[in-house]
Amino acid sequence: MTTLREHPNAVLVRERFAALNAGDVAPFYDAVREDFHNVNDIGAGPWHENHGRDAFFGFFADFAGLFDDEPFGQEVLDVLGWDDRVLTIVRETGVAQGQRFDNRALYVLGVDPDGRYTSLYTTDMDQETIRRFWAGVALPASAPAWDGAAVV
Repeated sequence: MTTLREHPNAVLVRERFAALNAGDVAPFYDAVREDFHNVNDIGAGPWHENHGRDAFFGFFADFAGLFDDEPFGQEVLDVLGWDDRVLTIVRETGVAQGQRFDNRALYVLGVDPDGRYTSLYTTDMDQETIRRFWAGVALPASAPAWDGAAVV
């Protein structure tokens, strides 16, 4: 009988998302390089791209801050890992201003030889649901300008 083992980078992503969901940002923050590059699909609204670890976590705080009725959550559905990347399928949910956000997204994390994250590219699988969400949500004045189009 053969036992398949999950790649160590996949195991770490699962552990770090579990920590995030428990309110502990430190394991994920510590795994992100200072020169991190993030490119988001339409699900992130106007926050399409940011450079640097602090800019990424600032974006995430602003984005998650929109959700008032039901906090933004990320449920890991599946993870595939390699030495240089991790593909994670995530269900993102929450409610903001009475609008339900419910999306399955693909997250592709770049991983350096030390196991730290270099980049994140997201692709949203439920585009129409996301477009309806953003059509019903007023953005804060501090949000970047956005015409409603995806840039990915």
